[in-house]
Amino acid sequence: MISSEKVRKVLRLSLGDEIADSPGFAEDITHVLESYTPGPDSLSALLHRTEDCLFNGLYNQLGPEMTVHSPNGEKRRVFISELPSLADELLFPLFSSLCRNASNYALLHSFWLSSGSLSAMCALYRFFPGYLPVPDRLLMERVARENFSAYLRENMLPSPGGRG
Repeated sequence: MISSEKVRKVLRLSLGDEIADSPGFAEDITHVLESYTPGPDSLSALLHRTEDCLFNGLYNQLGPEMTVHSPNGEKRRVFISELPSLADELLFPLFSSLCRNASNYALLHSFWLSSGSLSAMCALYRFFPGYLPVPDRLLMERVARENFSAYLRENMLPSPGGRG
């Protein structure tokens, strides 16, 4: 089960409280994520459905200007080009809920390689460490530090006192 609060957390960091807490928005995205059933190409299809839901929700809330109050308090426009990476981040709550088995590892690994999904990479690193060779884990840590959003860094990188 995926909580709408986890979805709100992703939305809040990128789009601010007003959008994250608007009635029904996070719940609509959560519903899309919960509709996932494993199968060929289903993660790619889920990513597209998530992006569509995100766009439709933003457009319905904000209108054609697509302007939000960002977390730092400034008004900014949400660009269409931002939606694929935000939709990818919204997949992380689903990935974190998957059973830790070889089948899901293979599914995420294949999706990561085919799509470049940073959320899939984050989930592989965080939840499937026994399947990853040490050099791959070290490479993933470096990529995370250099490229991940605050949300994915917080959920992937080890805390100062321990490992992921």
